[in-house]
Amino acid sequence: MKAKKGIFNKDNNVILSVAFLGSDCITGSSDGHIYRWKSRSINTKKKAHSGPVTCMYVPDDGIFGFLSGGRDGYIKIWKNLSETPRQIHVGMLPGVPAPYLPEIQSVCCMQSYILVGTKSSDIIEIHYEGEHLEAINHISGHYKEELW
Repeated sequence: MKAKKGIFNKDNNVILSVAFLGSDCITGSSDGHIYRWKSRSINTKKKAHSGPVTCMYVPDDGIFGFLSGGRDGYIKIWKNLSETPRQIHVGMLPGVPAPYLPEIQSVCCMQSYILVGTKSSDIIEIHYEGEHLEAINHISGHYKEELW
C-alpha cells in the first residue's frame, strides 16, 4: 500500500472528517462541503453545512446512507449526496433543553437511534422513525466560561 495525495483542483480546504461509503471515501471540510472521492480526485462536491463538517458516520445496518454533523448544530441524514438530507437541529429537539453550545462533535447510529456528542459535553440520544423524533439528554455538560 502506497499513499498518494488527493487532487483538490481549486478547492483547498482543511479536511476535518472522513468516512468510507462502500469503496468510496467521503470527507467533510472546513467550509461546510462534503466531497466524494473516486480514486484520487473529487467526484462529487455538496454544500452540507453552514459551517465546518466536524463528523461523519456510515452505519453498518444500511438504515441511512450516512450521517454528518457540523458546527452549525445540525445532524444531516443522507441517503446519498444527490438527494436533500433530513435535518435535525440539536438545539431544537423536543423535550431536551438546548445545549449551551450545540456544535456537533460526534455522531453515530444504530437502527433508528442516533447518538450525538456536542462541543459543550452534552450527550443526546435521538430515536428517529419517519417524521417522529424523541430525544433524551443523557449528559449535560459545560463549556469554557459557563458556570452553574
